[in-house]
Amino acid sequence: MPILINQYSFIIVSIASLILVGIFIWRIFNPALAISAIFVAMLILSVVFISLRRDEATLSSLEDFNLALESGPLLIDFYSDY
Repeated sequence: MPILINQYSFIIVSIASLILVGIFIWRIFNPALAISAIFVAMLILSVVFISLRRDEATLSSLEDFNLALESGPLLIDFYSDY
């Protein structure tokens, strides 16, 4: 079975980790600590997700793209944050 990594991998792994850590802390410690730990983990994961996203495209118009094509060899990288 091949392991598929796509644009949703970070979100899926984050949610699964939050659920597992939440259940573990809920059973070992008290529920208030579990809720606090999940909240802190969600905050950390959100900051990581936002900081790892790419900025806006470097070529914002069709004219800029055509100029880049005419300037020589070009590497085109299609990327989606979602």
